[in-house]
Amino acid sequence: MYRALLHTKIQAFINANRDKDIHELLLKQSDYEGVPMRLIVEQIESSNRIKSKLPKWYNTADILYPNKAFLQQSSSESTARYKSELISGETMIDITGGFGVDSYFFSHRFKKLVYCERNKDLAELAEHNFNVLKADNIQV
Repeated sequence: MYRALLHTKIQAFINANRDKDIHELLLKQSDYEGVPMRLIVEQIESSNRIKSKLPKWYNTADILYPNKAFLQQSSSESTARYKSELISGETMIDITGGFGVDSYFFSHRFKKLVYCERNKDLAELAEHNFNVLKADNIQV
């Protein structure tokens, strides 16, 4: 279902409604273009929450977001960047991948990064975002 969020009309709706009252959107309709409004609103709410925490993600088209609970646990860009500057090498395994922010920044310091995440939906979102962000050396 998350892939349906990438359709042009859905992305345009999300971008056009970033500043709207999400509760009002939920009350107006149950779905949009066949996608449940709760998923669309989750994307709007999550993207707004990460605007300053993860500006690269916020300013990149076609990024998909998990629910806000996963975002709260995610490192900020500045924290992830700082951690990534502490080590480098050939291969790294991130066994607590989460939304993938740390993995993304560590991938700039390693030839290969293996991202691991137990939550299948979150891993799929992270893999999609790694592709969008052109992080080609990350194996999910």
